[in-house]
Amino acid sequence: MRYPVPVPFRLALLCVLLHGCATPPPPSTYEALRQSALRQATEAAQRHAAQGMLRDALRQWEIAAALAPGDGAVAENVRRLQARIAVTARAHREKGEALAADGRWRLARTEFLRALSLDPGDTLSRKRLRSLEQRQAERQLAAKVERSRIRLARSHANKNAPAEPEYPDPNGHAQSEGKTGAPPPITADAASPTDRVIDRLRDLLQRQPENFAVRRTLIGLYLQEADKGFNDGRYKAALEALTNAVELAEGLADQQGEIEARRVAYAERLYSLGVRLARAQPEQAQRYWRLTLGFKPDHRKAELRLQRDAQL
Repeated sequence: MRYPVPVPFRLALLCVLLHGCATPPPPSTYEALRQSALRQATEAAQRHAAQGMLRDALRQWEIAAALAPGDGAVAENVRRLQARIAVTARAHREKGEALAADGRWRLARTEFLRALSLDPGDTLSRKRLRSLEQRQAERQLAAKVERSRIRLARSHANKNAPAEPEYPDPNGHAQSEGKTGAPPPITADAASPTDRVIDRLRDLLQRQPENFAVRRTLIGLYLQEADKGFNDGRYKAALEALTNAVELAEGLADQQGEIEARRVAYAERLYSLGVRLARAQPEQAQRYWRLTLGFKPDHRKAELRLQRDAQL
């Protein structure tokens, strides 16, 4: 680390350079210059310490120690100030951790920065700061995505609206009375307002494949699309959204668990609807059971129902 050299000491060096091999000045001159530089460094260190500028004070004490290597008092001041800096940096770090645990991210970030300004080698504060900045980036990205989704949803409110299912929805409520009652085709409906946001995030993920914030945001959007598609009777769209979410959830155990829970829930609701329609509308019941196997291929009850109907 480089430290500013006091002016008197610079003059001494300049004097040596100018005189070259000529007769050097008497030792008393060097001693006077050294004492003057030592006094200036000591006074600056005390002034900085009184103002709370501990890092600057330590720098001046280290200059004084270089000017007076055998001065025990100066060496003791260096040790004391180093200990004070360590204690103060630790206090800032602990305060930052407490603020972070309380959800006060900005204040916590300020405390970690203060700790690092005192002790640049504080790896724990640096790690906490990186974690905070990553969380902040995730929140900002999620907020930006949500604003874009809302804006697009409003602009497309009356455009590409999916048709209502022509048979009971997964909640058991009758829809589209007076229509044919035929089951809807298992095809993807018109693009939802969220598609444009998803496309942008997927492009970003291709450029930054290790960006877990983008991955988690995309998974959340796909799960929203799956819920909406399922509740609207667009089961193929719901299954496609879940499949996309599964691809992104590799290595994210919590997200994988949430996706699997949705698969099971969707399959059970479809199976129950099939059971309810088995006597009155056996063909639609079979359709529901086939959809059940689409979401959960190992659904044993749906397999047995279809096998039994095939034997009749």
